[in-house]
Amino acid sequence: MTRRTRYALIGTGDRARAYVRALLREHRETAELVALLDAVSLHLDRFEDYIRALAVDGRSPVRYGAGGLERMIGEQKIDRVILTTPDATHADLTCRALLAGADVIVEPPLAMDPAGTRAIAAALQASGGDVVVAFDQRHAPAHAALRELIAAGRLGEVTAVRADWPSGRDPLLGQASHHFDLVNWWLDDVPARVSATAGDDLPLTVAVTYRGGATLRYTRLPEGERRRVVIDGTEGTAELTGDDRLTLRRRGERKARDLPIPGPSTDADARLFHALFRPHETDPPAPRAPDVAAGLDAAAITIAATRSLAGGLPVDIAEPDPAVT
Repeated sequence: MTRRTRYALIGTGDRARAYVRALLREHRETAELVALLDAVSLHLDRFEDYIRALAVDGRSPVRYGAGGLERMIGEQKIDRVILTTPDATHADLTCRALLAGADVIVEPPLAMDPAGTRAIAAALQASGGDVVVAFDQRHAPAHAALRELIAAGRLGEVTAVRADWPSGRDPLLGQASHHFDLVNWWLDDVPARVSATAGDDLPLTVAVTYRGGATLRYTRLPEGERRRVVIDGTEGTAELTGDDRLTLRRRGERKARDLPIPGPSTDADARLFHALFRPHETDPPAPRAPDVAAGLDAAAITIAATRSLAGGLPVDIAEPDPAVT
């Protein structure tokens, strides 16, 4: 029998439950959840009850408290750590896990400031480990269909993206990292310059210029409004409205045509976990999970936009580090 990959889960909030279901049910042949870590003992108690209801073999992971990360990785011979902790802890915990000898799966954002991105790059070089950033929105069928449309050249050369996206109270944290990653992925490009504006009566707007020449205008919408993304190219325009309508209007055509979306948006997590826990499977082939470079590129936009808002000027983003990418 092939040895299963040994996982530890750090953080036991709502997002962690989706990982546990995948590890204990759909992917138990390839993955084994052997340890849990949380700073709050009561959280671990409640999470163990949840695990017992799911586990098919009746076994519970070994639990660790605050400060036990390195000991847990060593004692339990952990191969990969999954981080579902608060955003501000991601960079530090990623570095500690790498330097203790484990690879890392981390929920976005990867880092929230330049110090965090530099520390992760240094830890990767020192450890030789691997980091995967769990951008689940790449795996939503509508988003994958738009990526395939662009990659197939049906828009020609992409020149501009306009994205109006609902966001929460902290528009440059949390979900914004997913949004910027999607645009980076659709364009297969990296950001070069970022500027951001906002005001009492004006929504947050982030403008990004990419190294290949395309531009992004990202506007935050109030929660509850419908997302709209328009991508212009030299040969046509694609528009994604919500999660269920994708249209294409080729140059010279008067009307846009609806394109099929192969599945509901709820399929995103299932496809993400397939990529994470069965990366070498060929039937069906596993999609590629986003690597650390994707996380750093998305973080670079949020960090630069925050600096631009504070200083009132555009912020240039350095060339990606070849040692990391």
